[in-house]
Amino acid sequence: MEIIGVQLLRDLKIDPITFSASKAFNVYFDEYTNYDDMAALILGAEDPTTSLRVPEKEGEALSTYYGDIVVKSISIGPFNGQNLWWTAEIDYGEVDTVDYDKADMNTNKWPWDLPKIYRWSHYFEKTIMTVDEDGVPIENSANEPFDTELLVDRTIGTCDVEFNIPMTAFDPTVAAGYVNKVNTQQMTIEGFPFAEKLVKCTAYDAETQTANVTIGNVTRVVRFKAVRASFAMDSLTWDGFILDIGNNEIGGDQIKDKGGFPYTMAQRLNGNGIRLIDEDGNANGIVNGGRLDPNRQFPGVAAFIKYKKYKEIDLNQLGV
Repeated sequence: MEIIGVQLLRDLKIDPITFSASKAFNVYFDEYTNYDDMAALILGAEDPTTSLRVPEKEGEALSTYYGDIVVKSISIGPFNGQNLWWTAEIDYGEVDTVDYDKADMNTNKWPWDLPKIYRWSHYFEKTIMTVDEDGVPIENSANEPFDTELLVDRTIGTCDVEFNIPMTAFDPTVAAGYVNKVNTQQMTIEGFPFAEKLVKCTAYDAETQTANVTIGNVTRVVRFKAVRASFAMDSLTWDGFILDIGNNEIGGDQIKDKGGFPYTMAQRLNGNGIRLIDEDGNANGIVNGGRLDPNRQFPGVAAFIKYKKYKEIDLNQLGV
């Protein structure tokens, strides 16, 4: 037994004062089994071609933009005694707001139509410094790198965006999927474009608030979700990176000094498995072997290998 079609029998009309409404569907089956099983299938039934869907349960919201109008009752039965043709009558009403009698704001717009609020700031992140601000390698007087890493502060820009959405537009399981993810393509925040891999979502949180909304001569209490989305922008991308060093060259040959002795510490490599500085102190060229970080390489000084540190997602879906 399968549902072969769902058709809108009566379209929705919303009363602007009481916010009550009703809708009706025709549901068609391919064969008859028994009333209990067929009635159960109608709840949440979806047309295989148009994706028109019957509500599944009481309390289900009418739509994203009418989060306060929910299913109050569902009535199901065969149409005029025909076993394969059923109808579903859906009655809607306003969400009970008895616990929200004091609104947080007064507005003549829906809360989700109010403008977004942007707050720009920054924080500092420690990073390895291999050349100074003039591009001069940081080495000792023998032109060798120091054993200890030199760490400096680097600025990471941030932006917090506050905006409102309808109650049903926030799903905590979906929201959590954006956190700690990097933009997979260009995105724009308050008119400023950021290339792919530069923006990381650090938070996507929401809380329920209420508002007194006056539309025409009607004032009602509306619940909504107040959202705060937070982002951090790294101009060098959010890929991870590590200094390319090792005791062996590609193929397993041990790196040795002019006397033929292995070095006591790992040596810098050129991004393609070859020592960056040969035994005579001459620099080999840095080669992009596919994993080299082009933002952090310094010819004759250091090569960095990049790796994917965070998963990527289309952050434009957040609508900031």
